[in-house]
Formats: sequence, structure tokens, C-alpha cells
Amino acid sequence: MNTQYLKTNPEFANKLIQLLDSHDDASIRLAYQLMQGGGVPNSLAKRISNDIWGKILCLEYGLTSVLAHLQILQIHDTHLQELPKAIGDLQALVILELINNQLVCLPPEIQYLQQLTDLQLVANHLTGLPKEIKALKKLEKLNIYSNQLKVFPEALFHLPKLESLNLGANQLQALPEQMCQMRTLRKLDIGTNPLQNIVTILTQMPWLEILSLSGLKLSDREWQQLKVKLPYTQIIR
Repeated sequence: MNTQYLKTNPEFANKLIQLLDSHDDASIRLAYQLMQGGGVPNSLAKRISNDIWGKILCLEYGLTSVLAHLQILQIHDTHLQELPKAIGDLQALVILELINNQLVCLPPEIQYLQQLTDLQLVANHLTGLPKEIKALKKLEKLNIYSNQLKVFPEALFHLPKLESLNLGANQLQALPEQMCQMRTLRKLDIGTNPLQNIVTILTQMPWLEILSLSGLKLSDREWQQLKVKLPYTQIIR
């Protein structure tokens, strides 16, 4: 099949437009299957890359050349349960927002997003993070608020530029002692978790600028310990 010929063939583009305008899921998917074999016409590239479902289907069908230029990818408020492995092709990404979806895991291919500085995973169903996330050496902000993490992801210890970490509204029961090694952290939110015995660890992190502990059940003595040991930290109760 001559892919270049189909990409420039007006009849091929018109057929794709008919399928995409059908508002029928099967027909729309057929359009992407055809583009898998025939390529994405230039006349449709912008339309597809500007649409949230277009982006998702490009990832699903491996049509990532259309999205190769993206520095910001926002996929909000969908029923997306699985992030396609092709996400690893979008190596220009600086910001990735996957907010209020139904993701249960991230693919190992996330490791190839070497330019990523901001990763937003708010309101999904994540129970953990892949160990490959430690490859994101430029990551500065990580927000995993409102997921289902039970264990602190140890891969985060290997992120040398991480400044802001939000683990609020998960199911964490303990903090690892290695957290004291995360010296680049400036903002930490661990509120609304069933955490216990955290004061000893937190008081060894005087470099924190903002510490959110809202919803945690700490004794008056523990609050006082934090106040004394972290005099320059804004503690949110």
C-alpha cells in the first residue's frame, strides 16, 4: 500500500471525514484503523491533535507522529482505564495531566518522557506507580491526589529535582524513613491518609516550605513537636 499516495488522496481524506463526523464509535475507530495503514492526511492532522479523544485514539492506534510536537498533554474527565504504551513516543512532553479518569496503572513506557517536569494524576484509581518513573530526572511536580496508593512509591527517591509532591487522599499507612533523603522537596501534601507514626520522619525534613497534613489524626503533643522542629515550615492542619 502506498501510504504517501493515500495521505494526499482527496477521496481518502473525504472518506475519513465522513467516518469521523458520524458520531458512531465503530465508524470513528474504523477511520483510525484506516489511518494506521494509509497515514494521516495533512488536512486532518490539526483536527485530530486538537481533540481530546483524537489524542487518545492516536495513542491507541500508534499514530503518534501527529502528536510528536506536543509539550502539554491534558486528558481530563474521561473513562480512560489504560494509558496506551505509545505515550512513550511523545518525548517532547513537558507537562502531562491525566486528571479525573479511571486509570489503574501507568505503562513502563512513561520512562521515555525525559523532558517531563510536571505530572498530574489526580482522581484516578492508581494503586501504585511503575518503577520506571525513576527515569524522569527532570520531574519537579508530581500530584497523585485522590488515588488508591497503600504504599509510598520508592521510585520517587530517585527523582533528583522533585520539589512538589501531593499524596493526599490515598490509603497510605506509613512513611518510609528514606523520605528524609528527599532534600529537594519543598511542598508535601500527605493529608487525608490513614497514616501513623509520621512525626519522627517529618521533623527530619526542615527544608520543607509547605506541609499539608489536613485530615490527619495527630495528638496535641505531635502537633507541638512538628511546630517546634519545623519552625520555618508552613504546616496546614
